[in-house]
Amino acid sequence: MRKRLTDELYLRCILLWRKAAGRRRPRHNAPSDRPRILVLPADLGDPVGSRGDQAMLSATLATLRERFASPSIAIATTDGKLNPSLRDHGADRALTWPRHWSLAESWRLARAFDLLVIIGADMLDGAYDSKGSLRHLALAERFAAWRGRDAVIVTGASFNKSPASIVRRFLERKLAPEFAVALRDPESLARFGALAPGHGRLVADCAFLLRARETDTTRCVAQWIAGREEARTVVGVNLHPLLARGDQKYSERLVTLFADRLGAAIDAGGVAVCLLPHDFRDSGLGDVELLGALAERIDRPDQVLHVTAPMAADELKAITGKLDCLFSARMHLAIAALGGGVPVAGIGYQDKLEGLLAGHFGLPQSSILQAVEATDARKFTEWFDAAITERNARADLVRRNLPKVLELAVDNFRELAQQAPDCASHPACDRVPVVG
Repeated sequence: MRKRLTDELYLRCILLWRKAAGRRRPRHNAPSDRPRILVLPADLGDPVGSRGDQAMLSATLATLRERFASPSIAIATTDGKLNPSLRDHGADRALTWPRHWSLAESWRLARAFDLLVIIGADMLDGAYDSKGSLRHLALAERFAAWRGRDAVIVTGASFNKSPASIVRRFLERKLAPEFAVALRDPESLARFGALAPGHGRLVADCAFLLRARETDTTRCVAQWIAGREEARTVVGVNLHPLLARGDQKYSERLVTLFADRLGAAIDAGGVAVCLLPHDFRDSGLGDVELLGALAERIDRPDQVLHVTAPMAADELKAITGKLDCLFSARMHLAIAALGGGVPVAGIGYQDKLEGLLAGHFGLPQSSILQAVEATDARKFTEWFDAAITERNARADLVRRNLPKVLELAVDNFRELAQQAPDCASHPACDRVPVVG
C-alpha cells in the first residue's frame, strides 16, 4: 500500500514537472564533432557491477567515440565517481545524479548537454524500480521535445508483459511526437507499442557491438578448451541465484538436475563443461558460488572447468565464442555467445529471452525453459537434451541470422545518422561467421 501511494504521488509530480518543462526552447546545436553527451546507465549506483550493464555501456561509449571526433562524455552516477573501466572505454567524467524526487535538478543537469543517451536495458518497464523507470522515460520525452528527436537515444530495452502501473499510465498519455524508444526484441516492441503507438522502434541489444578482448585469462580458458581432445563438444553453463527468488530448495533442485545431465553426458563421452559466471559480485547477486556447488556435484574435475577469476564483459565474449553451445540464465552472456555464432539454450525470466532467441535468431521455443518450470525433471531433460542433439542445426540458424541482428544493433544509434556508417563498416560486423 505504501509503495502504491508513493508511486501515485511520484506520477503526479512527474506530470506537473513535465508541464512546467514542456515549452519548446530555441535549439542551439553544438558543433557536430564536439558534442556534450550525457549517458544514463541502467544502474546509476553501480554502472558496471553487472557484466550485462558493462557490455552495453562499453559498446555505447565505443560507438560514440567512433562517431564523433572529440565528444565530451559524462556518465551519471549516484556518487559522482567514474569506474576506471568506463574511462578506459571513453568516458571523460562522472556526474553526480540526484535522487528520484529531485526532478528540477535532474532537468537542470540534463539541459547542459547536447545529446542524452539512456541505456534502456530492463529498466524502462518498472520491474526493478518503478520511479527510476518513469523518470528515465519522462526525461527522454521532454529532452526530445526540447532539442529534437535526434538529440535523444534510448538504447534497446526489454518491456515485460506487466509494466508498473505508473509507467503504463505515463505511456498512455499523449507524448511528444519526437519521443522514441528503441526496443531490443519484437515482443517488447509489441508490448510497448500497445501503450505508446508510434513511439517504439525495433533494434537488437547494443551489447552485440561489444568487441571481444583476449587476455591472459581468456587464453588460459581457451587452452583448457583446446586441450579437451577427447571431447567433441564443449558446453558452457551459467546459473545465477536470482532465479530462485530466495528459495534454497529451488537452487538445490536446479543444481541437481544440471549435475545429473552433465555428468551423464560426460560419462557417455564427447562432452566437456565450462562453468562460466557472468556476475562476480559476492553480495548474493553473483554466480560464482552457485556454479561452485554445481562443479562439486558433477565431481568430474578432468572434464569440468569452473571459471572463478573475475573478468570483464569483453573478456567473457572472447570465451563464449570458443564454446559449442551455451546453457545460460544470463541474457547478456547469451548475447556474447550468439554474437560469436554459438547457439544458446536459455532459462527465461522477466520475458526477455523469448524475443532474443526466437524473435531475432529464429531458434525454436524448445530452446527456452521458463524459470518456473526449470525444476520440472521432464521439462528440464527435454530442454537440455534438445540443446545438445540439435546444436549444429541451431548454430546454423544463429550464424545465418547474425548479420541481420548486427544491423539492428547498429540501429540503436541511427539518430546519429549524419555521422553513422553502415553496418558493414562497423567493427562488430567484421566478425560475422561465414556460412556455406
